[in-house]
Formats: sequence, structure tokens, C-alpha cells
Amino acid sequence: MFKDPLIRRLITGTALTVLFVAVAVRYFNVRIDVVMGFLLGSVGVVGAMIGLAFLASLLLGFVRRKLRGDDD
Repeated sequence: MFKDPLIRRLITGTALTVLFVAVAVRYFNVRIDVVMGFLLGSVGVVGAMIGLAFLASLLLGFVRRKLRGDDD
């Protein structure tokens, strides 16, 4: 159905994550607020890493321009 391997991995990973959380909540009595805390925490960490990578790319571009001597 989906030929792109990245899309297949995304769908498979999402399905397995949902199944893992459902089993944890159903059979191991994990509270929903704990699951939501981990979800929000992981989204926060990923967002922070994306932001830091963006800032690092801007800084690296600035440093490379200064080393080459291109002052625009």
C-alpha cells in the first residue's frame, strides 16, 4: 500500500507505540496521567532538540561565513 519505507516505519512505529501503551494501561494498571506525562515530556524534549539544532545551524553558518570572509 505504502511504497515509501519511511512512511511504513512511521505507521508501524505509531501502531506499536499505541499498542504498547494500551497494553500497559489495560493489564499493568498504569494511570493515564502517567502516560500523558511521559507523552508531553517526550514531545517537549524532541521540540527542544529541534530548536537547539536550529540555533546550532544558524551559529555554524555564521561562523563559516566569518571564517571565509564573506561579510554580507
